[in-house]
Amino acid sequence: IYMREGEVQHWRVLHAGDAQFLPQQIDGLEIHDIGRDGNPLYAAQKVETVDLAPGNRANMLVKATTRGNFTLVRPAFKQGVQPMPEIILADIFVIAADDPRVAADVPFGRALPQGPLPDNRILVDIADAEITDRRSFVLGVSDVKGFFHDTVFTINGQSYSPGRDDVVAKLGAVEEWTLVNTTPYPHPLHIHVNPFQLIEINGMPAQGKPWLDTVAVPAAGSIKFRTRFLDFTGRYVMHCHILPHEDTGMMINVNIKD
Repeated sequence: IYMREGEVQHWRVLHAGDAQFLPQQIDGLEIHDIGRDGNPLYAAQKVETVDLAPGNRANMLVKATTRGNFTLVRPAFKQGVQPMPEIILADIFVIAADDPRVAADVPFGRALPQGPLPDNRILVDIADAEITDRRSFVLGVSDVKGFFHDTVFTINGQSYSPGRDDVVAKLGAVEEWTLVNTTPYPHPLHIHVNPFQLIEINGMPAQGKPWLDTVAVPAAGSIKFRTRFLDFTGRYVMHCHILPHEDTGMMINVNIKD
């Protein structure tokens, strides 16, 4: 990846993997987080790491503050009980702003957004008074011979059944869901059709209350989100985006009715 000194580039990053988390870091350059899962954040946030679970997307502004060679890496970390090594994802070369290899009339941006990002007229905060129902979901795991790694993953004690409606809600409902993870692994839960507003992580307020469609429920932790069922009726799924977890049972059907 090539940049010019002082340049700000907008990177749209899709994590299309099926199992490993991919936190992003660039030592020596600035990263500003501006959006997740195609939805804008409330403001640009300067961060050291952009955390990406399988299925997540991120909009990042990267500022080349100084010339030199840099690396985009996934740092070493523990994914639940599993240690993950550092991986170099890309080399970044920052050249002089007036480098003769780039035509002088080729423009590039230098500014970062200041203050709140433009309001989203659709994804507005969900107030307490809007809530029409609250539900809880327990993410579990059990040992069953013959399955992938002799393991079955469950939601509320049940493996997925394509013919069963696990959640039935009315069009126009506004619900708050709490997901409690009893396993030693993080689970990136992905929900189809309706985005949700993240409210809490492990009982603490979520910074900025972002709108997402995929959220990592921490190992032995919990999250809380709110969602509106406004436009679409019919059935869709919520599932873990670690596909071996989904394929061995961590998925439910949601049915929205008139």
